[in-house]
Amino acid sequence: MVLCVSESMASVTASSAFEALRETVYAEVATLISQNESCPHYLIELFRQLQMLSTDFLRQRGLFAIQDIVARYFAKVWRSADMLT
Repeated sequence: MVLCVSESMASVTASSAFEALRETVYAEVATLISQNESCPHYLIELFRQLQMLSTDFLRQRGLFAIQDIVARYFAKVWRSADMLT
């Protein structure tokens, strides 16, 4: 019985957290769509792949992979800019 109460409370807490961030989440998704309107196939594939990240572990690994790609890209850009100056 305690397990059901704990699960229920965890569900309510997660739901409340999402409600608090709902506007931010929708605004970020809208921005992503707007920035990539010329690439609808990319957006479709991106959202399909993101839907496959069905566990916290996979979502965290996916986020780390994206952060790593972005960090490497900007490090390369900054190195190139330093070479030009």
